Amino acid sequence: MTYQAKTDWQMDDTVTENDFNRIERGIGDAHTAIEAVNGQVSSSPAVANLDLSKPVQVIQSAKRSRLKIDQIKGRTLTNLLGMLGGDSLPSALTSYNATVSTDTVSYTSGTRSTLVTATGTTAVGHFASTDQLPILPSRQYVFIGDVQTTKGVAGYRFIFRDATGNVVDDLGTGGTPPGNWTTTGLLITTKATAATLELRVQVYKIDGSINYVPSGEAARFDSARLYQVNAADYDSLKTYDYADWNRRFPFVLSSTSTNGIHITRYGENLAPSFREWTFINVGTITDSYTHVVTANGTDQNSQTNIKAVPGTTYTFAVTRTNGGKIGFDFRDAQNVGIGGTGLVDAASVTLKAPPNTVSVNIVTSVPASVPSGVQVEFKNPTFNIGATALPFKPRVYDYLYFPDVTLASSIAGDVADEIYEQNGKYYKLNVYRQLTVDGSLNWIYNFAVPGVKRVWTESIPGYDSNWYAAFQRGDGKILLPGYHVDGPDRFTFEEGIKLFITIANKDSGWGDNYTPTADEIKAYFHGWRMYWWNPTTKLPETYNNQGPKSWEPIMNTETGAETSVLPTSRWKGHTPYTLSYRLTQPFTTEITPEGAITLNEGPNQIETGVGMIVRERMTTGVSGTYVTSNDLGNGTSFKVRVKKVQAIYRNRRQDTQWFFNNLSSSGLEKPVIDRLSYNPDAVYEATYTALDPISTPIASITASTDTNLKTVVDTLADASADVETRVSILERLTPSSSQPQWIRPTLLNGWLPVFDPGYRKNSLGRIELKGSIKNGIVANETVLFYLPDGYRPRLPLDLTLKSDNGTTVLFGTLNIAPTGAVRIVHNNGNVVLYLDGLSFTID
Repeated sequence: MTYQAKTDWQMDDTVTENDFNRIERGIGDAHTAIEAVNGQVSSSPAVANLDLSKPVQVIQSAKRSRLKIDQIKGRTLTNLLGMLGGDSLPSALTSYNATVSTDTVSYTSGTRSTLVTATGTTAVGHFASTDQLPILPSRQYVFIGDVQTTKGVAGYRFIFRDATGNVVDDLGTGGTPPGNWTTTGLLITTKATAATLELRVQVYKIDGSINYVPSGEAARFDSARLYQVNAADYDSLKTYDYADWNRRFPFVLSSTSTNGIHITRYGENLAPSFREWTFINVGTITDSYTHVVTANGTDQNSQTNIKAVPGTTYTFAVTRTNGGKIGFDFRDAQNVGIGGTGLVDAASVTLKAPPNTVSVNIVTSVPASVPSGVQVEFKNPTFNIGATALPFKPRVYDYLYFPDVTLASSIAGDVADEIYEQNGKYYKLNVYRQLTVDGSLNWIYNFAVPGVKRVWTESIPGYDSNWYAAFQRGDGKILLPGYHVDGPDRFTFEEGIKLFITIANKDSGWGDNYTPTADEIKAYFHGWRMYWWNPTTKLPETYNNQGPKSWEPIMNTETGAETSVLPTSRWKGHTPYTLSYRLTQPFTTEITPEGAITLNEGPNQIETGVGMIVRERMTTGVSGTYVTSNDLGNGTSFKVRVKKVQAIYRNRRQDTQWFFNNLSSSGLEKPVIDRLSYNPDAVYEATYTALDPISTPIASITASTDTNLKTVVDTLADASADVETRVSILERLTPSSSQPQWIRPTLLNGWLPVFDPGYRKNSLGRIELKGSIKNGIVANETVLFYLPDGYRPRLPLDLTLKSDNGTTVLFGTLNIAPTGAVRIVHNNGNVVLYLDGLSFTID
């Protein structure tokens, strides 16, 4: 209870004891309130520590405050099956009472799976197996693979042998019954005598019998991976289901490290604008948050998918007219519905996410019961945490991206690179070094045993131990620590900085009786195999001093590539060896992320992930009344397949006029923009997540946030000081704002000036063109002029070029080469050709 004492006494009023009591009590209340504020302002700093390792989670924040990243640890996943776990598996298998074929209809990674069908008429085992692959003894591994059985049951099986070929272990995942794709797995501790493993993909009778007379039992196999893990991972996997195994240890080909890290804090409204809805192929989007559908007597639904957290209550609200319905349903990791609200005629719907929830589909619907021709409007969708619909706000989010930062680890993941924040800046602790091992190194022949040769180089400084290195060939095969007596594809560090590698003669083409020269070893690491052409058999043979030498690409993708001249450069289709190894002396480098995150007071939904491509230069093409990307062939594709476009930028500023709800002919996301809203002279860039596994998951993320007013204010003051420091440094380092003089180019091939053509490097180091020219040759690849050193791009680039042929305005392409040649490529007129507004960077 609060007491309000009288304070407007008049001269003749009597002040009573009650008045004094009320005044005293009021002062006491004020003191209590002041002490509460003082506790928030002057108490010792208080922070909340957060674990952000889950892909999506809800974080409660006591105050609106900045999110501080304490540590991000990476992980290198090295699939010990190499390329065999994916599309290459069928060609690597030997079948036993079964047929093996490639299936392009159903798969879980890449573009195909392996189909194994039991055959024969006798009671025997029916499987296909790999060759015996080297394995390290007394190690802990996790195996994960996908199976889709069509008849009978099926599974993976491992046969382990010692050095003499005796079976020391026989382990299997068990049979998977017919149905959808199923992820299965196995935890393995190799015996002390284990030397090799043989992977089998096996089909059984429905009762689980291994030896039986088949009747068409068959199954598909895909995404097989075998990873070495540390003791902590091994123990934790015992308590997880296969969905968690899949999340923590996804399928990768060969060896992949963590990169493209991104952290996103979504705003109170989790619903994107209608331009970003995934399936909205009906009606018209009149503005970003308004969607109008004309009823036609059928159910017309639109929906989009949003990440969701189990156990969290969500509310979906939309302003509707003329009978529209709304609803949402939760989905598991396989995108199977596990509960929802149904479609209802209501302003809002609320439901709690059940266990195993991964995402939620929010839906707007025009039911068939609405009379044809009636226009139904959906406006201002809001999807928020909690049981009450919040007032509409456009979706906004804070993000933190770490582009071009790779975090590696030991093969078992117990030692790793990491990112941390200190005084508002970000740093990478480099524990591992990644190195391309190719023909550019100096190679020396060392030793040979039948079928194998060992070579070495001494350009590998700072390694720690053989056991803290991951090594793979370009075809994905993993190299293990070992010597020439252990066979091919072994490596070891010796004598300071020397790296020794064993190579199979069948891979190099060097016969047992031939010693390769240093340049011939370089040729092998550049992707070339030596051979002798047998004129009698008309077949290539390993070279043993029989006669003239020849070379062919190890991974040959075209005819006519053979040569009798010793190659000195890398074959264009060759992927070299790669080595990741632990450093004896870690070092720290400063890194520059993009963005920053502030937590709202109350619940915050945060998503973390990898594989983010930040601000990739877009290539576009015209499709009817729209401009599109990622759809018109290689000329307009992104560098990697797109899972989700996060944002598109025009001249470095976000452009919200793009639509992301279209699919290309290959089923990939295809952003489009109305042609009238597109500026062909602008530079467009896209930030997106990759569909394919170009990165491994983050091993762990820890963060912190302030919980009282004092630490919030202190953090704000520190951040302000950091920003002022960095701005002052930039101001001192930035060149003078006065722009350099324009330089007039020497025009070639008949081109003449119209209006003062020129080029210059501006104060930010960007090359700018200006003016216009006329009357020159317009044939493809015609050179207009040359740019001097210091004004040339590092890589070839194309700019959109406007010209006029006297009757029509044309848009062509201006190519600028690293040689400085400025060429017109196609579709240009010569009545006037405009250079104004064209610019590029030379980095």
